[in-house]
Amino acid sequence: SGCPPVQRAYTTNEVVGSKPVGGGLTAVAASGDSVWATDADASAVVRLDAASNAVRSSSSHGVPSDVALAGAHAAVANGAAGTVAVFDASGAFQGVIQLGGFGYADTSVASDGRWAWVASNRQLRRIDLLTLAPAETSELPLPQDDEIRGELFVTDVAIGAVPETAEGAGHLP
Repeated sequence: SGCPPVQRAYTTNEVVGSKPVGGGLTAVAASGDSVWATDADASAVVRLDAASNAVRSSSSHGVPSDVALAGAHAAVANGAAGTVAVFDASGAFQGVIQLGGFGYADTSVASDGRWAWVASNRQLRRIDLLTLAPAETSELPLPQDDEIRGELFVTDVAIGAVPETAEGAGHLP
C-alpha cells in the first residue's frame, strides 16, 4: 500500500523486520526495547515491541509532529493542537498536557524520562512527566525577524549544551 515501514536493525545494520505504520510518518524514536513512530495522517502513535514485533497503535490525541522516549514515558508533540500526549513504556495512554495553540509551527519534543521539553514558536516549555503539568516556559533567544534561523533552531531539540555559534549566540537562558 506504499506505507512507510518501521524498521529495526542491530549492530550489523542488517534489517531484521519491518512493519507498516501508515502513510503520514512524521517521527521515529527508539529505546532499548521498542520503536515508536507517529502517523500524522491517522493522528496515531505506533509502538513496536522490539522483542516480539507486536504493534500497538493508539490515538495521539492530535496531529503528531514528534515523539521522544526516555525512562517510563513517551511524549508525543501535537503541533497544531498545542498539546503533548504522554504514554507509558507499554504504550498505554497517560494523559494530555495543554500548552496553548502552536498554530502550524514546527513542534519538537525531547525527554530525559522525568521532564519533557517542547520547542515551538521561539519558546521552550518544560513539562513535568510525573504530574503531567507544564512547569515553565522560556523564550528562545532568537531575533523576531529571523524566521529561517528560528525554525532551524527549534526543529531539533537537544538536551545538553548548546555550542557557541559564529554569531556569538551562546546557551539557552
